Amino acid sequence: WDGNGADPYEEKTGVKNIDLWTAPISTSTITHTLTPLTKTTVSRGGALIFSVEETNNSSSYYKFYFQAYGIKPDGTTLYSRRFSTDLKAGETRKMRGVLRIPSSLELGTYNFGIKIIDTSGNLIDNDSFEFTVVSGTSYALRSSARKLKRLMRNPDAQVVEEDGWKVIIVPEKDK
Repeated sequence: WDGNGADPYEEKTGVKNIDLWTAPISTSTITHTLTPLTKTTVSRGGALIFSVEETNNSSSYYKFYFQAYGIKPDGTTLYSRRFSTDLKAGETRKMRGVLRIPSSLELGTYNFGIKIIDTSGNLIDNDSFEFTVVSGTSYALRSSARKLKRLMRNPDAQVVEEDGWKVIIVPEKDK
């Protein structure tokens, strides 16, 4: 709206329009903030909890995509597939995510991020954070714990205790 008097759209809906002629260009339609909620150092087999806050800064419904990605210590970037989502005018959404760290992941500093992309494929916003994977203990699932106990009862296995840890030596099967 540009002219004398109040904006008729705002009077009818209560939604304030953005003045496209004078609004700063740097204001993104959708903004998001990606924040790790826990430590940024995580053990192999552990999990990293993070939050995402997305806001539609416009006065209309907006459909867009988000795409998570990771950058490995060697600089290789891995992308997940794009997911379609939307936000109503002026809406803010907060989400919580969990990044599970495989026990086989190489040690080092990684970058985890989320890109916001419009339906034409243009980048709207991109936020990320670094985390470091260190060696450490991973937690076994119940089924894995049962298998481990079965291995310990195997008469051919040798169980050695070192500094509070149990090391199981199992002979290889003949092929």
